[in-house]
Amino acid sequence: MRQTICRAFVAISFAAACGSSAAAAKYNLRWVMIHEPSTSAEEAAADFAARIEKESKGEMSVEVLSRSAYQKKYGNGRPISPYSVMRRLTAGELEICQTYSFMAGQYSHDLWALGMPYLFRDYDHAENVFEGSLGKDLLASLGKNSPLRGLAFTYSGGFGIFATKDIEARRPKDFRHMRVKVAQGLPLAGPLVRELEIDPIIGPPEAYVPLAQAGVADGVETTFARLDDLKEDREAKFVTNSEHFLLTTMIVVNEAYFQTLPAKYRKLVQDTAFEVARKERSATIRLNAEARKRLEARGVKVLDLSAEEKAEFRKVFDSGVGLGDVVPKETIQRIRDVKAGSLTVQKIPESASDAR
Repeated sequence: MRQTICRAFVAISFAAACGSSAAAAKYNLRWVMIHEPSTSAEEAAADFAARIEKESKGEMSVEVLSRSAYQKKYGNGRPISPYSVMRRLTAGELEICQTYSFMAGQYSHDLWALGMPYLFRDYDHAENVFEGSLGKDLLASLGKNSPLRGLAFTYSGGFGIFATKDIEARRPKDFRHMRVKVAQGLPLAGPLVRELEIDPIIGPPEAYVPLAQAGVADGVETTFARLDDLKEDREAKFVTNSEHFLLTTMIVVNEAYFQTLPAKYRKLVQDTAFEVARKERSATIRLNAEARKRLEARGVKVLDLSAEEKAEFRKVFDSGVGLGDVVPKETIQRIRDVKAGSLTVQKIPESASDAR
């Protein structure tokens, strides 16, 4: 019931955002979301649109679009991949999107560091990375080698898990030769493939179920929220709660478009993105916990690993995680050195500006 109400809210918010009078506005943005469905991301985008239009008194208009909606309206109905969205953003064919950090990593290898196995100790650690000086450096790194500007970090479902079709997998050896639809793109899939000796399947999140039904996939690397959102438990009886990575996303804007905005609206876009990203991260943590409960209610068996079992996964990745110079070791170490502080996503200050 709650999820139905939530999706109804999102649909109404989308309609309000998309129904804005773009002709009356001086500045128009199209926000395209790379991953779908995703309740928390959709709510964040709708919230962003409402705030921008209200604070600009209608001088700015934000059209919120899923990939499928964008392709119907602007792509002649032809399917558009997440990477195609990024190419269109860099080309200035759209203005803003929410993308996976590993996709932005093609322009800044520092961002690939965010997907390294067992990098973040917990959500508090991640929050202090993203809201501190290191987070600002990581966002700024995107603009050094691309026509893009990073505005804020978000989550895409929380800490990672493995969902398997028929096998209870508790240790790294249990995954040997398993055909797994991996969550992250290359080169971050490299350590996973090599150290677990899996046969990787690269593709969009929604690819797993049809592949499993066709008998060519044994499992999927995902999160509780994404597993529930996409109803992938139709082809997954077990979940290995390995928490081996944190799948992060980013709100990214085309820099050339950003610079066409007056200074007051550049600040509005930056500040609003920061605030809705913080709310989205908080919502993601909550939705992830709720998704686990729904999955278990539907009969999915969640395998919470013992300290010994989790240590075995950590040891496997620590022994073979090296990616040469592709992922800067200095950035990885800087992230690991960040201490968790008093500011956490679970305790949000009344004003986001208080944290900056």
